[in-house]
Amino acid sequence: MIILSLGSDIVGYSCAIADSLKEFIYGLKREKNYFDYFQLRFYVITEILNGEKLDFMKSIKYRYKPNNYNLVEFPQFEFLFSFHDIQKVGDEDKKRCTLMYQERFNRFYNSIINEDKIIFIRFAKLPSNINDKEVDKFLKKVCSINKKNAIIHFVLITMSDLFYEISYYKNPPKNCVITIININKQIAIENMNSQTYSDIIWSYQDVIKHIYNNLLDDEEKKKIIPSWKMNKEQMFLWNEQKEEKKNI
Repeated sequence: MIILSLGSDIVGYSCAIADSLKEFIYGLKREKNYFDYFQLRFYVITEILNGEKLDFMKSIKYRYKPNNYNLVEFPQFEFLFSFHDIQKVGDEDKKRCTLMYQERFNRFYNSIINEDKIIFIRFAKLPSNINDKEVDKFLKKVCSINKKNAIIHFVLITMSDLFYEISYYKNPPKNCVITIININKQIAIENMNSQTYSDIIWSYQDVIKHIYNNLLDDEEKKKIIPSWKMNKEQMFLWNEQKEEKKNI
């Protein structure tokens, strides 16, 4: 069993999925996967899995931005980039970053091949941010790659009840289960731009709770230590202490 982030096309809400898995489920032992820290359109994921642009790793562009981050772009795709993955843009730094992306992609792809249960998480604010036909193509592609006849869970984090009215999500492909979780009670749409990154991570805890309580069996639960019983301040202090121990 593995839980994988599919990010989002909204900055902050994308990276927070991977960091929520680290905070609430896996801790520091969680290895990073390819889509953890990307901002991207959903259909791009299926294009990559389809191998439609096999040389896309070779065309990465690195651009310094004036507000102290370096933008990593994949120009072969309409909307795929990262803000966090490289600190400097020298030639050796670019080579290391490209190798890192290749390793993360291989890890992600091998998980799809070999796991007998895969839980994907994607954030989409509104139905306009994700298309049910795109979801169908993605799930069918994953099923065609997997060699274990895996159960595929697709957890869609949203801020709209409109998703519950889309019939496709009630009738996904064989071996696939779609779960829609509306976090609008934690973060109202009109307040999205005022949230701190910690607020976003904290708002995802209901998603993690649902996964832990409903999608994992007893043996799978034994392998992880959930941390959401802490309050917000305790949780971030707890994670800082783990970081300190790691660096000793």
